[in-house]
Amino acid sequence: MNSLNKVEKLNGVLNKVLNLVLLNILWVAGTLIGLVVLGVGPSTLAVLSIIREWFRGNDDLPIFKTFVKNYKSYFKDGIILSLIYGVVGVILIVDFAYITSWEFKVFFGVMLFLYFLSLIYVFPIMVHYDLKNLKEKIKYSFLIGFSYLQHTLILFVAIGAIAFAVAQILPALFTLYGASFPLFLIMWNAINVFKIIEKSFEEEEEEKKSNKGSWKTQTQRGNSYKEQQALETKQ
Repeated sequence: MNSLNKVEKLNGVLNKVLNLVLLNILWVAGTLIGLVVLGVGPSTLAVLSIIREWFRGNDDLPIFKTFVKNYKSYFKDGIILSLIYGVVGVILIVDFAYITSWEFKVFFGVMLFLYFLSLIYVFPIMVHYDLKNLKEKIKYSFLIGFSYLQHTLILFVAIGAIAFAVAQILPALFTLYGASFPLFLIMWNAINVFKIIEKSFEEEEEEKKSNKGSWKTQTQRGNSYKEQQALETKQ
């Protein structure tokens, strides 16, 4: 029985490995269909939405059909996000690269860090939470990135270390997993952070029910509850 369980687990891992290759192909195809600039956002959201379902236990999704469906449903939002972050990213990188004053170097270095901090979370937030508008999504990407900075820094280091190792040992893997594996890590990190956030909301709600507390405490919990209502998880 133990041997059978091990075989099943190994089979599940191998299926994930193959499915990540398929997701990488679909991401590249969707990006090219949108002429890169208009396609990278919808492709990224479509891939992340599938990975999110994997983490929720839905392993038997028809990948191609689900990708096409989500690509279409996220097309408008994906284009807007990719244009905003694309333009801002180019401006910051160019300024950081060509400005010689160290004061401005530091300034644009900090701005680049904030940019990547938001970029890491804004796409997972888009597919996980049912927020009203783009402004809210960008706002929460900064809030979550700062509030759980240790998770974000570990993610940055992990992606950088893995990319460096692959480049040194087997660069061909980039053609198979160059987009899908980093997106898998990003969504894995985001899901873990979202679980921590949602657990803290649940604990505060339980505490609110059991203790009336002072007016100040009630106000703070009320604000927290509003945050919870804003961060309503998609089904």
